[in-house]
Amino acid sequence: MGFFLAMMMFSWRGYLRSGLFSPNGMVFNAAIQAGLYWLAVWRSIERGLLAYYYLRIVKVMYFDEAAPAFDRPAAAPRAVLAVTGILVLFLFAYPGCLH
Repeated sequence: MGFFLAMMMFSWRGYLRSGLFSPNGMVFNAAIQAGLYWLAVWRSIERGLLAYYYLRIVKVMYFDEAAPAFDRPAAAPRAVLAVTGILVLFLFAYPGCLH
């Protein structure tokens, strides 16, 4: 489960160029070309804060010492996480299939 959650975090951040989250760079370039430098600076600050937030969760999952275990989650949330993780992998492999 941790692998799929980490992959979705990277996709939300824009590191994986999946079919749903790839326009991040295009928005940044369009703002610069339109002369909206303040928007490009704001977007850079925002992306840095989001990177800290998302990558910190991944760091805690994989590199920090394990906390005492909770009860095992029900099958439904695990299935939803697995299906959405597989969808992110598919959109990474075939990003143009939604266009």
